[in-house]
Amino acid sequence: MKKLNIFFLNLFIIQSLLSQEQKPEQQLYSFLDNTINNVNTKLSYGDVYKEKYIKKTKNNHNFFDTNTFKKGSIIYRKEVFYDVLLKYDIVDDYVIIKLSSLKQNLSIIPEKRFVESFQIGAISFINTKQHGFLEVINSNKHFSIFRKHIKVRKDNNDNKFIHHTFKKKKDLYYILLKEQAYIPVKSKRDFIKTYPTQKKVISKFYKTNKNLLKQNFKEFLIKLMITIHE
Repeated sequence: MKKLNIFFLNLFIIQSLLSQEQKPEQQLYSFLDNTINNVNTKLSYGDVYKEKYIKKTKNNHNFFDTNTFKKGSIIYRKEVFYDVLLKYDIVDDYVIIKLSSLKQNLSIIPEKRFVESFQIGAISFINTKQHGFLEVINSNKHFSIFRKHIKVRKDNNDNKFIHHTFKKKKDLYYILLKEQAYIPVKSKRDFIKTYPTQKKVISKFYKTNKNLLKQNFKEFLIKLMITIHE
């Protein structure tokens, strides 16, 4: 029960970070981090990032959403850091943080096992042992839904010049948290197996929401989970 409470506490922190306007305490921490300088905080504990892929175009990259650093937040080594420049490599599944000081700019890969969660823009991710970083889709006291982002790397030979291209898998898989277990779900069979006592409810929902299933599986899944827990 203690582990579960800590998990939901982390999710509460993540969701509180989604607000575009910072609360007074967040503004204070941001000010302190900028004054002390992130280079001198726990954020500097990690490996120096070096680009290992040769890319032909900027638009084709190994990162989530964008190749550039974006402002966000991160919970690292039990501390919350606001207004951090970061990006997420979804090919190798790690976070990169850009640190700056008066003398130099560094990009650091924080030790993954100490990254509890992070936020890029309005998108939040949580760290799991089994599936790595997962996007938080919806979370409340009844259920939690996550999504795994995957990109596949391809090595290309072009006149003896090797470069890399990346393709994001369209068939993203969603994951439910049930009794502290992360369960991938994709089909009606998966939901019935996960919630066997709700077989009739699940079957009826699939029958009456065929269009939503085809058009937007994310919304379909959220509404299905609400229906199951009603």
